[in-house]
Amino acid sequence: MTEERAKRILSVEVNTYDYKDNVVDENQYDRTGVIAEKVVEIMPEVVSYREIEGLGNVPDSVDYSRFVASLIKMVQIQQDEIDALKAENASLAERLAKIQEKLDDITRNTR
Repeated sequence: MTEERAKRILSVEVNTYDYKDNVVDENQYDRTGVIAEKVVEIMPEVVSYREIEGLGNVPDSVDYSRFVASLIKMVQIQQDEIDALKAENASLAERLAKIQEKLDDITRNTR
């Protein structure tokens, strides 16, 4: 999977929503997830469709398990970035310590 393809998941918006009345029997209010109609524009491969009379084949639901590969790839990408930042931070800390040591030497020699 390319980095570009994996990063599409960063554009997926998480929402809180209510199902329309009579769509589900219980727990239809205050749900958290993604909206199929929005996700289909970003990652169409995770969206399932259904036929609705008068509307045709429309986005209906999201198969959350299909997000997993992108999530794994994003964790790998982010870990690489974290490792690079840690190495850069260690290098900068080392440089700063050397500069501080030289400043301390100068301060001692000017007293």
